[in-house]
Amino acid sequence: MTKHLSAPQFVDALDARVAPDVQAHLDACAACAEQLAGLRGTVTRAAEQRDVPEPSPLFWDHFSARVREAVSAEPVPVPFWVQWWRPIVALSAMTAVAAFVVWIRVFPPAQTDQPVAITAGAPATETGPVLPATTDNDDMPWNLIVALASDLSHDDLHELVPTEHGVAGMVEDLTPEQRAAFVQLVKREMGGNE
Repeated sequence: MTKHLSAPQFVDALDARVAPDVQAHLDACAACAEQLAGLRGTVTRAAEQRDVPEPSPLFWDHFSARVREAVSAEPVPVPFWVQWWRPIVALSAMTAVAAFVVWIRVFPPAQTDQPVAITAGAPATETGPVLPATTDNDDMPWNLIVALASDLSHDDLHELVPTEHGVAGMVEDLTPEQRAAFVQLVKREMGGNE
């Protein structure tokens, strides 16, 4: 055997509990045999010195106080998740909000309530038209008209619709400047050039 004995093998050799190949190495290797003899001498001297003085009665009190101080001075390790739970929750919330915004933009909610169009020939109902639940500012004037007209009867609605002569009379009452502005407005609404 070319390797020398390890520390645990020396301890086993002190107790005379070694494997046959280790004993063969001890018999052949002078360095290991000399080291084992030195260890046996140390153990023998320690066994002869049985009179070990007892420590002072105050030693154990002072020793435990020093241990308590050292333990309380050590920082308590904080788990990873305790230090980072707030940023993780904030990041998760921001991710959820961003995902929700993207989802709403890609898949807009279906609009089931459509505005009710009231025409002159439409029969009046007992309950009136159902108002759409919309908050769009562009639909507010139309919703107001629908709400006001919902209680009117067919005859009342027919009186509100201007006749052909009524529109012509209204246009004739306009000043030349108002007529020019009206023509421009009609062209713009019809998509024509001004």
